[in-house]
Amino acid sequence: MTATSHPTVRDRTLWTREDLGKIEAIMLDVTSGRIAYVVLSFGGFLGMGKKLFALPWGALTLDAVEKRFILDASKERLENADGFDKALYGP
Repeated sequence: MTATSHPTVRDRTLWTREDLGKIEAIMLDVTSGRIAYVVLSFGGFLGMGKKLFALPWGALTLDAVEKRFILDASKERLENADGFDKALYGP
């Protein structure tokens, strides 16, 4: 797996009706040449308390007009979910 942190959209913020966080990386499966998943950073303040989530690429919808991704999830759902350790994915 290879990570890239430069999506081609202007705004890396994930939205429903509110800001859900930032796409930290897009993980590529170099064998198939396909996007495996994205890494979402959610919450925290000044780098403390931030949660990371691996989201399947298919869970995101591109809003081409606003040049952003949409995720069908609530802040409450992410607040109550377990994230993962950054050391597990690399950069």
